[in-house]
Amino acid sequence: MEGLFESFGPFLRKYAVESILLGIALILGITSITIYVYNSASSKEESSKDKITVQTPVESTIYMIEVGGAVKKAGVYSFKSGQRLRDAIEKAEGLSDEADVSFFARNFNLARFLTDQEKIYIPSQQEIINDIFSSRKILLDYTQPQTITRISQETITPSVISINTSTAEEIDALPGIGAATSSKIIQSRPYTTLEELITKKVVSKNIFEQIKNLITL
Repeated sequence: MEGLFESFGPFLRKYAVESILLGIALILGITSITIYVYNSASSKEESSKDKITVQTPVESTIYMIEVGGAVKKAGVYSFKSGQRLRDAIEKAEGLSDEADVSFFARNFNLARFLTDQEKIYIPSQQEIINDIFSSRKILLDYTQPQTITRISQETITPSVISINTSTAEEIDALPGIGAATSSKIIQSRPYTTLEELITKKVVSKNIFEQIKNLITL
């Protein structure tokens, strides 16, 4: 073995500088490769951590819905998206004793989805009896939120009144008729035909056309 090293002696002495530089270059190369591998591993680890921290949970959409009418606990309640009418009735603690259960069963779909800012009103038996709500006879579209049509006072046809026997207050309630005209109608009694309101110049033709279907002798 010593003979082997001695045989390289002349070579090393002749190329001493080159050998030193080659050794330094080899050391620098190994060091560079080691640093590169270490940095690559650190970058991958930090990248995986960033991906984990970036992920945020998806928040559920909150709906605000008013539940009123013939329920045990009316109020404004919050619901998550995907909840149904059944959940709203349960949160209002169910139907009250005054609720018209038959009307509710026909017109409300417990399986439908809730929508934000809607109002759910459950009619009572008395409201149905008094015709405040109209029971729909058409086929319901169970894919859409159902609404109840409330009959306004303006759409209710008043009773036909007699121009010969009605009071001033009853006549005054007719469209286009004021206190002065109702008093004039009473003073011009009796009437044998409705058209005498025009011939006696009690009302104009335009007013007569408005009230002719609402009056009788």
